[in-house]
Amino acid sequence: MPNSVTKIDDSAFEDCSSLTSIIIPENVTEIGEKAFKGCESLTDLIIPDSVTEIGKSAFKECFSLTNLIIPDSVMKIGDNAFADIDKVYYNGKAKGSPWGAKNLLKKK
Repeated sequence: MPNSVTKIDDSAFEDCSSLTSIIIPENVTEIGEKAFKGCESLTDLIIPDSVTEIGKSAFKECFSLTNLIIPDSVMKIGDNAFADIDKVYYNGKAKGSPWGAKNLLKKK
């Protein structure tokens, strides 16, 4: 993904079943609704501190993504953003937890 990207659009990678890993560039501030929904093979994802917003169902049905670390910079998280993810680590202040996550844990 090029560094010029500042937003991952709604449904950008939806149902991309062959996607296994992605590094989101430092310039990205927003991950849109359903951006990675249904990426069932996704196992590795790095979200940079530049991200401040994650849309509804952004990572829903990412069954292979068992651990996800959300930077404290994220201040807005949509409903069911993390549905079907076993462990989500987050210390930030966004309201509405656990956003569908099975376990919302504090980062150490």
